[in-house]
Amino acid sequence: MENTLSVILALAFLLIGVVGGAILVPGNTIEVPGETEIIYQNVSVIETVEIAAPNQLDLAVATFLQAVEDEEDEADNEIDVIGSYDFDEIEVSKVYDDYSVEYNDDVTVIDFKIKLKFDEEGEASEKKIYEVTVTYEEGEDTEVEVIEA
Repeated sequence: MENTLSVILALAFLLIGVVGGAILVPGNTIEVPGETEIIYQNVSVIETVEIAAPNQLDLAVATFLQAVEDEEDEADNEIDVIGSYDFDEIEVSKVYDDYSVEYNDDVTVIDFKIKLKFDEEGEASEKKIYEVTVTYEEGEDTEVEVIEA
């Protein structure tokens, strides 16, 4: 009788071990009638996100506009675009597609044309075209040269 009881207990523990192992071990599946099959696995997800970097023309235009804005505050600024206008009265009307970018060691030079619209309240708006050269040099201040076209 003791042997029979021992065999029954051994089979019960074996059955519990098999069922418990099937539930806890990743990669194994348990099928239950009428329910969804669940598969556990180690999965790594890598997502690639593309971020559009600004091109050289966009950077040069932003640098030019910053120099124009600084013209309003700095007396020693060599750029003379604003004149009697405030920076808030100026907007970019057009940036022309013809531009050049030159690379020479640590120096990058961008030449482009831009049309600005000057709109003072109560007066007719005025548009002017400028030829701009922006020079970036590693370790040096950025230079902006402007010529009215």
